[in-house]
Amino acid sequence: IEEFEFINLKVDPEESLKLQDKYAGSIKPGYHMNKKHWISATLDESLPDDFIESLSS
Repeated sequence: IEEFEFINLKVDPEESLKLQDKYAGSIKPGYHMNKKHWISATLDESLPDDFIESLSS
């Protein structure tokens, strides 16, 4: 694998829905995870690295 396409992140269920609405296409329900508590964020130019880092901390 040369690079990852997405990252799964655990978030508050309400925040999950807000993020999915705001960043439709870039943030989706968690792939192979509990969709209520996890999101999958794409690792491409659509989301800044510092934003991804802020979600993971």
